Amino acid sequence: MPARPALELGEQFDAVVDDTSLAALGAYSRLARGWTPEPMPVPTLLVRATRPPPPAEGWQPTSWPAPCATADVLGDHWSVIEKEAHTTAGAISSWLMGLGRR
Repeated sequence: MPARPALELGEQFDAVVDDTSLAALGAYSRLARGWTPEPMPVPTLLVRATRPPPPAEGWQPTSWPAPCATADVLGDHWSVIEKEAHTTAGAISSWLMGLGRR
């Protein structure tokens, strides 16, 4: 389970996160375990954060196991969909617009 929410919420964590949400997170984690994506007949974009979350070692995927384009965006694993969401959305939008020009 990611530690970030617990660290940010501190003592409020117990009031915000209940047994049901923890069980759901565990179930979700089991669903993805051992999954390998298969090539798809549609264009795919791998969006990668440019800043590492701690610990930084081995933090950024270099590729996706199926054919894809990549877009490096500002932020770390969390901020690309929070503080830097506008930048991430812009990178995805630019990629999508480029698909229409083919």
